[in-house]
Amino acid sequence: MSFISFRFAVFLPIVFFLYYSFPKQYRWTVLLVSSYVFYSFAGIRYLAILIYVTAISYLCTRYFEKTEKKKRILIFGIILMILPLLLFKYLGFLVININLFLHAIRSPYGLSVMEIMLPAGISFYTFSALAYVIDVAQKKYEPFRNPLHLASGLSFFPCLVSGPIERQNKLVPQIVNGNVFDYSMATYGLKQIAWGLFEKMVIADNFAVFVDKVFSDVRSYSGAPLLIGSLFFSIQIYCDFAGYSEIASGIAKLFGINLTRNFMIPYFSTSFQEFWKKWHISLSSWFRDYVYIPLGGNKKGNIRKNINVIITMIISGLWHGAAWTFIIWGLFHGIVQVIENISGLGRYKTKNRMVKLIKMLIVFSLCNVLWVFFRASSFSDAWYLICHAFDGIPDIYSYVIGLSVLGIERNVLLLCFFEFSILFLYDYYSQKTDVIKFISSQKLVLRWLIYCIFIILIALLSYKGTAINFVYAGF
Repeated sequence: MSFISFRFAVFLPIVFFLYYSFPKQYRWTVLLVSSYVFYSFAGIRYLAILIYVTAISYLCTRYFEKTEKKKRILIFGIILMILPLLLFKYLGFLVININLFLHAIRSPYGLSVMEIMLPAGISFYTFSALAYVIDVAQKKYEPFRNPLHLASGLSFFPCLVSGPIERQNKLVPQIVNGNVFDYSMATYGLKQIAWGLFEKMVIADNFAVFVDKVFSDVRSYSGAPLLIGSLFFSIQIYCDFAGYSEIASGIAKLFGINLTRNFMIPYFSTSFQEFWKKWHISLSSWFRDYVYIPLGGNKKGNIRKNINVIITMIISGLWHGAAWTFIIWGLFHGIVQVIENISGLGRYKTKNRMVKLIKMLIVFSLCNVLWVFFRASSFSDAWYLICHAFDGIPDIYSYVIGLSVLGIERNVLLLCFFEFSILFLYDYYSQKTDVIKFISSQKLVLRWLIYCIFIILIALLSYKGTAINFVYAGF
């Protein structure tokens, strides 16, 4: 069930009114049952996987108290928890590469595997469960005695499908303690939802139409269509995932729950190190705590530190998708950060606005190039786009006119620019102020005028074709 579906528009108000109609001490049960109902729309068999991961994580942490062999239990538990993820997400990729190797050595043998649909959100709730088990094993906090309490956190529907990847010691107490209705928190959440819908339905989905045209048949284009396709994808994926995160955070606030902030305007970063502190923050912090630091972090010298960065980013790429393009994307992000470490550019700070602007443009431009590997269906397609994106640019008029093959007319370009301008202004001012709070503090007539204009913009400009699912829902 997608946040932008009619089903969810009916589902959410029902859950909201049920939640506050129950006594405070039982409200968490409404969220638990509602979350399981929400996830069951993806398929009952997938709900069984969520319950399985929850059960293993609970049993592991309870066994820690009954044995001295915690390390063995931890390793065994981690293996059991990641088995579904490995089976559904990576088995096909492994078989394909084994078959390619067998073909390369001219072996008459080969493996076959059925196409298996990836369960929604499996990477997110598996990582959240792994963090819980590891943290309890390290005695960072006590395990939950009630298995249903843990289940309510791992299945919490606002962040179940695409995150953020919550730490259960922060999320579960907010759920099980029950919350009194907070008008200001709820209305703030509704405004977050509205902004998230604008990012997703107005910007991301409209830009996705042209992105899909380009990347579905990259070799049919050259010049401007390729450049615009890559630029539009950078905007699409940002608004798509940031939009989901805003909606998820806003929904949680309706129930008095605060989720981890997942974005902090990453495209204004002046280094890739800063970018990864602001893009998908819950995932970046997860890899820092459970991959980078266990590998040795920065405690074993610069060479080992740089190797750890690259290993962590490769695993991050593989987390995003079972394909070599994702691995290459992660590898390049790691290499760029290593270059920043060695050169000192990652640590270089300046108050000079022009220098900061140049650094931002460089980081964004390189991010845009690397997003090509993230979106392309193969390395050869990604390389073709990068090599041919500027074909014909000396004749700038013909270069721009070339966009006509995508069906992008002048009024469409102006509309895209208008949508992007709203995004830019919102993010720019968000660096120093909470834009939602600022608008809410204005006089009644002015703020409601802004709200009405915004609702009209969503209604008029949202993509009217087939609903486009959230990008990260596929991870």
